[in-house]
Amino acid sequence: MPEYLAPGVYIEETSYRSKSIEGVSTSTAGFVGPSRFGPTAGKPELLTSFADFERIYGGLDQLEYSGQKVHNYLAHGVRAFFEEGGKRLYVSRVDNGGVAATRSISSEESPPQHEIALSARYPGAAGNVTVTFTFKLGQNILTTVDGVSVIRGASNLDVVWAVDSSSPVTSPPGAGQLYWLEQYFIESDNRWTFKLRSLDPDVTEDSAMLVSDLPEGTQVKVLTVNVTFGALGRFSHDLGWENLTFHPGHKNALTRIFAEV
Repeated sequence: MPEYLAPGVYIEETSYRSKSIEGVSTSTAGFVGPSRFGPTAGKPELLTSFADFERIYGGLDQLEYSGQKVHNYLAHGVRAFFEEGGKRLYVSRVDNGGVAATRSISSEESPPQHEIALSARYPGAAGNVTVTFTFKLGQNILTTVDGVSVIRGASNLDVVWAVDSSSPVTSPPGAGQLYWLEQYFIESDNRWTFKLRSLDPDVTEDSAMLVSDLPEGTQVKVLTVNVTFGALGRFSHDLGWENLTFHPGHKNALTRIFAEV
């Protein structure tokens, strides 16, 4: 007898001859129930281990409804399934009015000029995690080659902090300005360079500066951010992403890594 690994409609030729009863595989199953986190719509998730369940649905901790703690029967059932030799399990989460965790981080200016809005992807208590942002400034990447200012060690769309070398800036905010780098080809010199474009949406494109036009003594440093999710909720250890940047077109953009789905 064939082994069907997913729900669906199957066509199979059968014989009219009587057959003995054959065993049916019990290595694939489907569970439906509440959990501490995870998707509440769409195709059920296919799990091949209890670690998959912890990562997606939040682990064994008790559930809470209207202030009352209840047993997490779904999580215990999933663990027992894999401990007893189960191989493939489809899980569909049922949510009973949970709310996704949200938080906004604003600048210290009054009124705040910049804000980061955070929201858990799904409702549930396991979405209440500690998120840490660590901003980093690299070394000065502006140098001089044959009397021409050039940038070395940066990529297109990197965000940089341009500051006068006399300012003791080690991390923003401080004296200086934020820009993003745009690759630019100078036909007269037959070479590539960068333009610095302001991150301020109110600044016109005409104000973009060529690297060679930067004032003498300017330092240019790449600004990146590390993001860490603390070992709370559904994670058994810290999760981290390093060297993320801010321009939405960059392959390592903060908004691309943590985009809404």
